[in-house]
Amino acid sequence: MAHIAVPLPPTFVAWLWPYLVAFSGRTRSTVAALAVGAVLAVGPRTVANLLRTLGLADDPGFAAFHRVLNRNRSSGLKLARTLLNALVSAFVPDGPIVIGIDHTLERRRGAHVRPASHCFDSVRSSTEQTVTSRGLRWMTAMLLV
Repeated sequence: MAHIAVPLPPTFVAWLWPYLVAFSGRTRSTVAALAVGAVLAVGPRTVANLLRTLGLADDPGFAAFHRVLNRNRSSGLKLARTLLNALVSAFVPDGPIVIGIDHTLERRRGAHVRPASHCFDSVRSSTEQTVTSRGLRWMTAMLLV
């Protein structure tokens, strides 16, 4: 794997450090570069667009950035815990913590949508008729302040 060094301001790395510890040492600089690209990018936040923003679109180590998201080891649970702790300390330092949970059904069709399944569709259902739709169910948790 080609190691690509993107010079980053030390204050940005210090701000991002609690999240970077969830990644392995070799991957941290790549993740930090992707975070900078995500902040600066205009338009969709795809890896290719982030690299174009950083001026790395023609770099031979282009694939290393894609591996961060699909093959390299990281701890999603550790990232989620760090983010929740940061949100609670910023918005609810001494009050009660209220978390709202919601689900959304993203309706999907087509033979190539593998993870889609038949789920209860609360929008199209009524007391007389229960409707299921093919799609992806997304669960969201919100910190309510």
